[in-house]
Amino acid sequence: MSGARLRRCLSTLAYPFRPLAQALGFDLPALPVEREGKVVQRVRDAEMAGLERLLFRRQRAAQELLGLLEFLLLQLDRPHVVQGDRRILLNTGPFNLNPGETQELYVAFVVGIGADRISSVAVMKANDNAVQQTFDLLFKVAKAPAAPVVKVTELDGQVILDWSWNTAALTATETKVADPGAYAFEGYNLYQFPSASSTFADALRIATFDKVNDIKVVLDEQFSLSAGAFLKIPIQFGTDRGVVRFFDFKRDYIKDIDKLWNGQEYYYAVTAYSVTVVPGYVAALESAPSIITCVPKLPFGKVATSAAGDTVKMTKVGVSDGSALGLVMSPLSLTGSSYEISFAADATWAVTDKTKNKVVISGVSYQGGGEGYPIVDGLLVKVFGAPNDSKDWQHVRNAAGAINPPTFAAFNSFNGVGFPNASGSDAVSQGPASDYGGGRWGIHTGGASSDISYATRFVPRTFRNDNFSRFVPFDFELRFTAAGGKAYLAFTSGAVINVPFELWNIGMNTPDNASDDFRMIPWINDADGDGAFNLTAIDHGVSGGDNDPYTDWIYWYEPSPKTPGSTGYNAFVAAGAAYDGSQGTGDEVMARMVLVNVNGGSVSATPFAPNSRMPATGNTIRIIATKPNNPGVKFTYTTPAPLAGAEQDVASAKKLGVFPNPYYASNSAESNRFDRFVTFNNLPKNAVIRIFNLAGQLVRKLEKNSDNQFLRWDLMNMRNYPVASGIYIAYVDLPDLGFTKTLKFSVIQQQEILDYY
Repeated sequence: MSGARLRRCLSTLAYPFRPLAQALGFDLPALPVEREGKVVQRVRDAEMAGLERLLFRRQRAAQELLGLLEFLLLQLDRPHVVQGDRRILLNTGPFNLNPGETQELYVAFVVGIGADRISSVAVMKANDNAVQQTFDLLFKVAKAPAAPVVKVTELDGQVILDWSWNTAALTATETKVADPGAYAFEGYNLYQFPSASSTFADALRIATFDKVNDIKVVLDEQFSLSAGAFLKIPIQFGTDRGVVRFFDFKRDYIKDIDKLWNGQEYYYAVTAYSVTVVPGYVAALESAPSIITCVPKLPFGKVATSAAGDTVKMTKVGVSDGSALGLVMSPLSLTGSSYEISFAADATWAVTDKTKNKVVISGVSYQGGGEGYPIVDGLLVKVFGAPNDSKDWQHVRNAAGAINPPTFAAFNSFNGVGFPNASGSDAVSQGPASDYGGGRWGIHTGGASSDISYATRFVPRTFRNDNFSRFVPFDFELRFTAAGGKAYLAFTSGAVINVPFELWNIGMNTPDNASDDFRMIPWINDADGDGAFNLTAIDHGVSGGDNDPYTDWIYWYEPSPKTPGSTGYNAFVAAGAAYDGSQGTGDEVMARMVLVNVNGGSVSATPFAPNSRMPATGNTIRIIATKPNNPGVKFTYTTPAPLAGAEQDVASAKKLGVFPNPYYASNSAESNRFDRFVTFNNLPKNAVIRIFNLAGQLVRKLEKNSDNQFLRWDLMNMRNYPVASGIYIAYVDLPDLGFTKTLKFSVIQQQEILDYY
């Protein structure tokens, strides 16, 4: 059934019959009243039938009936509901049914409660619109993102919530787009609740971790009881600080205390929310909170050998410019195992516990350096991808052949220019000059400027916009050859001219393997406007004098397709004078690059006579980009395990205690006045506690056989009566450890009035 047909069916209205009939001006007989003051629920059949016919003629369309009702509610001063009148008029149709046919009817009960009767009508209309929208969508309503799967670590005065560990759950939450409305994941909210039975309205929002995308506070039109009208109200409070998937609690936000008490229950929830930019939909959807009960504690029988915030050394095997770092988050959760970080072909990474031969986490894609990393067995594992940068600028060949080792082809220490390179040398101090056929040459960017820095001048001009996405992780060569090549004067005449060089992408770390090389297309900015590529009489300023002429500007363009060889380049050449910038040409990789002839001759001399017009044939400059982490790269590390054993068990047992001490009429952890208790802590699995009064009489015997280190005493004696106020002695026997301890504590009870004795 089509949406349009369904919409015609949704015309059933339900209103209190007698008030509406009176409002419309019908003269109805008075209703008889019984002795109890209730209205008798009966009207003559003839009167009912006549009224129904009149109403059907006057209110044929549902919209007209709603409008009339709103008008009457606004105009009439008398009450519109007769106490005790519960009769209902139902009206739908009209539709025709032939014998054997059926008709589906959809009924929506819409109510609205505002600040007063007028605003209640407005709320009801808004609710009616929401119902109609749901109906029009054939009841296909977008769902909030799945709530994260949270792992809890309870420590000494500390609770760590971690939802970074389940990559499958994260993918389901953070990548799914919900329709209708195209709701996309935006972030996580972290809440603390006063109790396990608290409602969402009682929760305190602690933090929001959302995407960096300029979506911050999300507004939605909702009814405000205080204003008595619909207003744009904030429903989500993003910060644009990035998505974080763990939180370290060390304070009680509900009570505003900078401490978490061991043995005290705390209640948290993590939700995920999504937003839409499609008009007409609720602006944001949030998953329902699932309250997590957490109890800080000093883990029994464990002694940390590291501290939170310590780093763990990682060793890299393989070639990349990425790195990794381990940061201790939970010292007592460390395992002491050896681990390996490995990379898949799709750039995701995994962590394997090599000691246990178990993959701990996999499918992690984040390498951005921010806060989006997982906690793996108590260690925050940070993997950093290759930075967007170049790695080296090498002069690898001259007219005589290969240069081994290569010399530098740019400017490093010279005047503080700072191009990256591995050798530490500089283009102006290495040589001999004959390598380039006269003069010393170095790479830089064109244009007059007092700024000659690599970082602030060269990088933003050469790798502008998104060029780094095509530059990293490849290697490139500028080759001066006898045959030379063609280039496009893109910014002046648009002519295709001869140039003495070739541009090549030579793959990634494969300089001696030509099978993955492809030839690139040069575009030229003719700086001196002479229609040729040459050395211009324009000073670069790299040395501070007027004797640093540089070439016209070179732009490196990818071929299309980027298949090995010269397919794309040949298509560009074949276009000839008809080339318009598209034939065989892809995206820009580098821009505004020039060759500077350092101290090559005064640009003010007449005639201009540099010591070399161009590097000699055979010279090759290689540009090396940073290299990402790849399947050939591994990072290995070993975590420091906490100490554990009999000695540590006894050391923990010596710390066992009881709290609160003294018990003074109440305990902050108690949920009501009948729920009274003190708690024994730092207990091993098996324990027997005998509680005596000062007269030496046994008051209560408690036995424990569980992994929970806490045990509560409900302040009742063996006959299930409340104990009296006074001082008590607890004799704690730990049979598995052969250890006993005596505790003294006091109990001050409220006044007791027993129902029976």
